[in-house]
Amino acid sequence: MSNSWLVDEKLSVFPVLDLFDLNLCLILKSTTSLSANDIRLIHSFLDVYRNFCLLIEDVQTDQLTGLLNRKTFEENLQRISEEPPPEPSKIEAKDRRATAPAGLNGYWMAVVDIDNFKKVNDTFGHVYGDEVLILLARLMKTCFRTNDLLYRFGGEEFVVIAQCNGLEGAYFAFERLRKTIENYNFPQIGRVTVSIGAVQLQAGILVTYLFDQADQALYHVKGNGKNQVEFYQELVNRGIITPTPTLSGDIELF
Repeated sequence: MSNSWLVDEKLSVFPVLDLFDLNLCLILKSTTSLSANDIRLIHSFLDVYRNFCLLIEDVQTDQLTGLLNRKTFEENLQRISEEPPPEPSKIEAKDRRATAPAGLNGYWMAVVDIDNFKKVNDTFGHVYGDEVLILLARLMKTCFRTNDLLYRFGGEEFVVIAQCNGLEGAYFAFERLRKTIENYNFPQIGRVTVSIGAVQLQAGILVTYLFDQADQALYHVKGNGKNQVEFYQELVNRGIITPTPTLSGDIELF
């Protein structure tokens, strides 16, 4: 990445970054060809910028999957809670994923857990287990938009924070993820499924309680057949689980 490519005598291209989901290059136009000193100076600045970006990447992302890591979770939720409501003119009426005004601007959180992952590791080994994690992370990226937040929370557990237009839109998004994973043929492993518990983010409720609610929905799925999507409030409305008391306050996490 340290060399420039001379496309023509007035256009120079410098590779900058090649990360999991980010590829950047610097394109410079000049009236004359760049001198050797110009190129050395540009490389020096790019090296500083590249090292800075790699440092941020290392702090914020999971090294195995390239998804966001648990450390960035609270910071992202704080930013989401401070977002202004979207302008109605910018909402696509036909988009089931369009922003909804309810809750924290229509954000929903899902806890995603790989079913029987210990059996995968015990049967095929941790190398294939890691491959499942990597491929599942890639499938998650195909199912969600670039502005949705995808985390590897630890082990075989993942978290998604996505903007959806109501319960129907949220179910559509998370069910699409579940089906995509179920229908994917993992090398050597074959079929892998996930259980998903979800909740709508609500302003004024501590994130620890919201996460616990999503986890309760996940726990219900795990104990009732797995490979399903359930929402905490729907389970409460159906009398399947008892609602837990919540505390109001600023965004907090664990």
